Formats: sequence, structure tokens, C-alpha cells
Amino acid sequence: MPGYAYPVDAVASAGTSKSLSFLVTDTAASSATVIYTATSKTKVNSIVAVHTGANDTGILPVNVYVGRDISGTVTKHLIAKNRVLKNNFVVLPVVSGDSRVGEDGNPISSGYNKVLPEFVLNVGDKLYATCPFEDIIELHIELSEGVK
Repeated sequence: MPGYAYPVDAVASAGTSKSLSFLVTDTAASSATVIYTATSKTKVNSIVAVHTGANDTGILPVNVYVGRDISGTVTKHLIAKNRVLKNNFVVLPVVSGDSRVGEDGNPISSGYNKVLPEFVLNVGDKLYATCPFEDIIELHIELSEGVK
């Protein structure tokens, strides 16, 4: 049975659950608007991308970035890259043995479409998303704020 086991003597902090929905309106990382800014340590549990447009727009690429302020300059890092026809997970909770989740490889490389496992944002980190077509992809994000 697949599952994820916490290390011995580990203490899990569930934090406060929060759900967000965001319509991706940006086509380039340089002009991407902030989806979410972490005000406390936050675990991103899952992100689902939903294609809300007409079928003639086809499969659309969606990129998710994390921005971190380093010395007054926000640097955006591509963390997930996926293609969406109807709906597709971009981030999934950690589950052992799930072949959809890939921790290896570089998301910048061609053909990378693995789903990212859950990850943690530090205070001040920001989430961004882009798609070549505006107002067609909607992201549904599940977060846990205030984790340890």
C-alpha cells in the first residue's frame, strides 16, 4: 500500500489549511504577477491546473515559479512545468511509489512534464505562474500555512 512515513520521532505540524484559485493572466516570467506570498512557513500541498478555454486552444504549457527576495532583488526559479489539456496536477502530496511525481531532472529541460512533489515556502517567498495564452488556465492551490 503506497504511503509516506514520517521519520521516527518526527512531529508533523498540519498548520492552517487554505485554498486558492487563480486565473493565469501572464505569458512571461518577467511580467508574472504574484499568486501568493508566504507570510509564515507554508507547505504547498497540491496545485491543479484546469483548462477553462475552448477545445480549439489545445494542450497548453503551464509554468510555476517561486520567487525569493535576495538582497532586494526577487529572483524567480522555475520549479514546475506541465502541459494541460483539460486538467492536470502540477503539484501532488508526497506518496511513495507514485510514478507521476518526479523529483529528478531539471524542469527547464525539454520534455520535462513530471509532477512536482509538495514543497515548502519560507516567509516572503512568492508563487508565480505563466501560460502562453491569457485567461485560459485556472490554478487551484491547496496550502498549509504555519507549518514547522
